[in-house]
Amino acid sequence: MTTTPKDVFEAWAEWNQQTFEAAKKLAELNLALSEKLIKEQTDLANNIVELTAKNAETFGKAKDVQEVIANQTAAAQECSKQALKSYRSCADILGEARKAYSELYETSCKAATTAAKKSA
Repeated sequence: MTTTPKDVFEAWAEWNQQTFEAAKKLAELNLALSEKLIKEQTDLANNIVELTAKNAETFGKAKDVQEVIANQTAAAQECSKQALKSYRSCADILGEARKAYSELYETSCKAATTAAKKSA
């Protein structure tokens, strides 16, 4: 089979369209990832602020040093739990993103290979 200039042009036009679609999909993935990570960080910040306010309130009501220390310890433990929960959530979000990016990469490579074969 002989490849004509028209065939080459059509193959590259198709590949350009696929590249545009891949770039659009990449932008969508990046936006979704950013939104999820920002939401997670906002939730963590809100939880820490609430915890800090609650801790300040209990600090003012404490009757002795031991109660203050107990409240501080409980607050530190809760803060650690919130941070760990956020860390795990972010890890899950990034794992999902890695999978989506890998799929996009594989699709783009296949499209490029197909276009190269058609134009050869």
